[in-house]
Amino acid sequence: MRKFLILVLFYAIACQSQPIPTGLKVRSTCVDSLGYKYAATSAGIYRTSDNVNWQKLTIPTGDVYVNSITTNLKDTIYAGGVFGGVLRSTNHGEAWSLYTDGLKTRSSLDDSLIAEVYPLYATRNIVAAPAKMHSSLQKEDAWYSLDYGVSWHRIAMRDEWYIIDDVPWGYRSPSFILLFAHFSAKLGRINQTGYKEIFDMNKQIDQRSLKVNGDTISFAIEYQPSETYFSYDAGETWNKGYPTNIERELLHQDNSYTLLQNYPNPFNPVTNISFTLPRKSFVSLQILDRTGREVAVLISGNLSAGSHSRQWDAADFPSGIYLYRIQINGQVYQTKKLTLLK
Repeated sequence: MRKFLILVLFYAIACQSQPIPTGLKVRSTCVDSLGYKYAATSAGIYRTSDNVNWQKLTIPTGDVYVNSITTNLKDTIYAGGVFGGVLRSTNHGEAWSLYTDGLKTRSSLDDSLIAEVYPLYATRNIVAAPAKMHSSLQKEDAWYSLDYGVSWHRIAMRDEWYIIDDVPWGYRSPSFILLFAHFSAKLGRINQTGYKEIFDMNKQIDQRSLKVNGDTISFAIEYQPSETYFSYDAGETWNKGYPTNIERELLHQDNSYTLLQNYPNPFNPVTNISFTLPRKSFVSLQILDRTGREVAVLISGNLSAGSHSRQWDAADFPSGIYLYRIQINGQVYQTKKLTLLK
């Protein structure tokens, strides 16, 4: 009897964790904060904790072709494929739900679900993906969700400038997803308020030069590397040409610490600046003018982990655009703009 129980237990474990079967195509992978790795395959979704033993996960669509899988900053896992919707798990793959609300074709004569979702991009509660239609007459649209994949909104891509042969490239930051049309010179942004076109200069963007870091975006025009554009407010305003030292600092800053946008902004004459520290640190919070010259120091000392806020009273300063910069343990981490309007 004891041998029988051991054999049954061994068989159950072996059935749960095993290598991905030979012949299955792995189309996409992602890793969550617990170290679990997920694989989207031609016969469902698999998960592993050691890259050796893989467990096949139970999903409501059955053993279908899953070609895209991703995770956001809150360990929500999303998967897309040929099943007309998006799968979501909020418990590290233990249970999955299928969402299709809003994922319909744009034709009034064809109200069927989309045919394929690939690839997926996610950041916090925002998810975005291009999708192919069932009808051969329909080209790809892009779709986005602002509620963790529950309901979806379409970005019409019928116009020639935003239609490409494969998929829009998606670039993630903590606060938005950037859509890039390879065969045009337009950029689109999806953030908490929805979709917005943020760049259209009728010039080809060099994809290799496109960089996203926090709220900063930079790129060069293809075949014209000296013609560069950069923005440090998520594409609301753009600057042309080579960045100054302080602007270059904005484009290459480290975002492991969180520096929030000041509020109110514009302001007169008092504004609040908040930030978050993951651990106890020596912090310097400075106000700079547009040339990078320090004009005020709000903090210079040790602070505990957590959220902090400081107030800047600019009653004695002239109107204009200023910068505020946080330095952690002697290194510059983030810089943002603020506007004093008297």
